Formats: sequence, structure tokens, C-alpha cells
Amino acid sequence: METVAGAKTRSQMRFRNSWSLLGGLANSSQITHAAIGTGGAPASNATTLAGEIDHDAGSRKAVTAASNGSTGLQLTATFASADSHITAAVNASNVGLFATSTTQVGTIFAGNTYASSSWATNQSLNLTYNVNFS
Repeated sequence: METVAGAKTRSQMRFRNSWSLLGGLANSSQITHAAIGTGGAPASNATTLAGEIDHDAGSRKAVTAASNGSTGLQLTATFASADSHITAAVNASNVGLFATSTTQVGTIFAGNTYASSSWATNQSLNLTYNVNFS
């Protein structure tokens, strides 16, 4: 049996292996990018977010994966103002996780809405998304 750093029980090892597959092994169906949008809740089979910010090809940002406790995966990304994601202020209200950087393609892994927040062109947006296994 493979030992996973920090895991103490078989169940914890299984969860750690799951988040490793989702967040970090090359050639797996891993979550690699996050998208921000201005719409509502994403459908489970969505290839884009409602109102997805797609001003340029780099509008989806690469995520960094880390452990969040014994049964969680934490993904973070920064949408820097210098990257010109938006050309005018928007009210960001949804987020999605994808396995591709290309906008308008790939099936969403997870997504959700949040209280609308104004995002100006001179502001960066920092994203933290937690995936919990039970």
C-alpha cells in the first residue's frame, strides 16, 4: 500500500490519493484552471460559466493545489489586474473549476455562486476554492 504524507488512516490515505489525482498528477483528469463569471449557478455539465469572463485566451487562471485537512483539497488562483481580464468593471458572482485553460470548452468539475462583488480593472481577484470529501 502506498503511503501518503500526513495520512494516518486508510480512509485519510484514500482521500489524499483522491485530491492528488484531482489537483496535481500529470496526465490525469485534474483540475488545472479556475474561471470567474457574472452569472448564476453553473449547470453540472456546463462547458462555461454563465457570464464567464473571457476577454482574452488567458481568462481562466491556473490553480495551485494543496491539502486542506485530512479530507480536503484547497485550490487557489490569482486573477491579476495586470493580466487585463476585464476591460470595464463587472459584478463577479460565480466561479468554476475546469481541466482546461481554454474558455468555452471542457466540462466543469465544480462551481458555485457567491454574493456579487464589484471587480474593477485596477483590482486583482484572489480565489480560494475548497473541495471536501466525505
